[in-house]
Amino acid sequence: MKNGSFAKVSKRAMKKIWFFFLSAVVLLCTAPSIECYAVDYAYITNSGQDDISVINTSDNSVTATITNNVGNTPFGVVVTPDGKYVYVTNQSQGAVTVISASDNTVKSTIDNVGTGPTGIDITPDGKYVYVANQGEKTVSVIRTSDNTVTTTITVGNAPIALGKFIGTISIDSGDGDDSGDNSDGDDDGDDSGDILDGDDDDGGCFIATAAFGSYMEPHVKILRDFRDACLLTNRAGQGFVKLYYKYSPPVADYIAEHGTLKAAVRCGLYPLVGLSYVALHTTPAQQALMVFGLVFAFSGVVMVRRRVKKPYC
Repeated sequence: MKNGSFAKVSKRAMKKIWFFFLSAVVLLCTAPSIECYAVDYAYITNSGQDDISVINTSDNSVTATITNNVGNTPFGVVVTPDGKYVYVTNQSQGAVTVISASDNTVKSTIDNVGTGPTGIDITPDGKYVYVANQGEKTVSVIRTSDNTVTTTITVGNAPIALGKFIGTISIDSGDGDDSGDNSDGDDDGDDSGDILDGDDDDGGCFIATAAFGSYMEPHVKILRDFRDACLLTNRAGQGFVKLYYKYSPPVADYIAEHGTLKAAVRCGLYPLVGLSYVALHTTPAQQALMVFGLVFAFSGVVMVRRRVKKPYC
């Protein structure tokens, strides 16, 4: 009797443990995806009426018009990598407006940025915003942590710099040929994916670049986009990226020198590329459904295997 009761309790306990395990898997897999969800909105400045139109790119509908405290003659726009804030230059006001993307409200205005600010862009890690001041031959650097102008760089006449003008430039892993100028003068061929702008947080995907043969290869770009949207937006991800940048270059150099190994690494990276693409192009709800489907499929396989192995009396 006791053994039977113990067996029933054990089965119940195992079911509860299995349930909580599956729940934990679902939570761990879906919680990070909320921050990884790509922004699907375009912000258009209407300089003639001092407001901003917000367009949903999935159906090209105008979902909102930001009018309050936008500033005089809004011009350039850039969205932070985490999709939380929108920075807008005010050409006639010499300021930059910071807008919360979640509710389309103005959170702050950065005054005295420069004369005639036009083009604007942000570093991949989201730490600094660069503003081209057309009226005074300068570029202002804004620190996003406290929205203050930290540096003013003197450049040429009437700087504009429209579009995305900040880019990560790296040297492809290879045999050391100088297929492009190295801005720091180091031509020894050992700079696989080195960061030329001096910020270790903005480097390339060394191993992926070595495996696929080019920093601009589509699969590598997906991994870079995942890095920018999901890893560089939180401390844990930033720590992982720093460790990766520290230890991966020698591995990338070795991979680049062995063709067979490059093919093997590519095969190993394909699932990671697929997961990165899914994280960037699906909603959290869709990701949760996929995770549930995988968990139930795995559970079904386990149950079938147990029944097959169970001896018949």
